[in-house]
Amino acid sequence: MNLEEIIRSGESETVEFKEANEIEQYGSGIKRIINSCLAYNLPQPKFEEIAEGVRVTVFKTTQKTRVKIRVKTRTITRMITKVETSEAILNLIRGNSSITRKELATHLHLTMKGIDWNLNKLKKKGRLKRIGPDRGGYWEIN
Repeated sequence: MNLEEIIRSGESETVEFKEANEIEQYGSGIKRIINSCLAYNLPQPKFEEIAEGVRVTVFKTTQKTRVKIRVKTRTITRMITKVETSEAILNLIRGNSSITRKELATHLHLTMKGIDWNLNKLKKKGRLKRIGPDRGGYWEIN
């Protein structure tokens, strides 16, 4: 049975439901299922007539596609996080040039290793410089 036959076969049975305002419009559900699958880049669903009515099989994407999406999302998230963390560190230093690494870690909920990594990146980029010793020194933003 093709899609048009399924839609037509259901119309006579659903007139009563439409008149009782139980459904919006007969035949529109199948079209909406197809359009939803297309909107989410899914393969076209399979429609089969069975004894009790119609069976709709919606196919999911392949694992390969999901992995690509996850990798891209993970990469983008990491890039954004690095920028946000660097900017947050610089903002805290602007507010208190004598702030310690431990205080930065506490404010940003990062480990000391994470703070050190971010500070080293900022130093290598020439955006940050430490003046004086660890105790008694201060940060200078370039």
